Amino acid sequence: MGGMRADGHRHLYAGYGGLSCEAVDNEIGNRSGWPTITLKIKPIIYSVVTLIGAVWVYRLLMSGGWLTHHYDLRDPDSINLLLAILEPLVVLCIIGYWIWRTRLLYRLLFISFIVQLLIDVGFIVFIGLFVLTYKPRMM
Repeated sequence: MGGMRADGHRHLYAGYGGLSCEAVDNEIGNRSGWPTITLKIKPIIYSVVTLIGAVWVYRLLMSGGWLTHHYDLRDPDSINLLLAILEPLVVLCIIGYWIWRTRLLYRLLFISFIVQLLIDVGFIVFIGLFVLTYKPRMM
């Protein structure tokens, strides 16, 4: 199962389940004889966009006083409580993905990216409608 490296030595790389360097090189396109770590761009984009959105929404919750509000189950502001719980979980999902990089955590990262985009669009629409329909009243 050993492959020939560029320097003529046979070598097994145990990190790839006993595959030879040649098989690993052919699989990932590395010609140096040693495996390389490649970063994919999608998880980076998902992580950055989700983190920016989570920090922005959490900042809005903090500056609006919604984190110190006493919530009731029939309170229309309870959606803010859901957001206050969801945003730290999204950040934990991102941290977990970059530590373990499993397929399940990648799916959770993608789902949290989509959910975060929907939350951000909702906030932008709400703020936009407020700005467009605001009419100051003189006393």
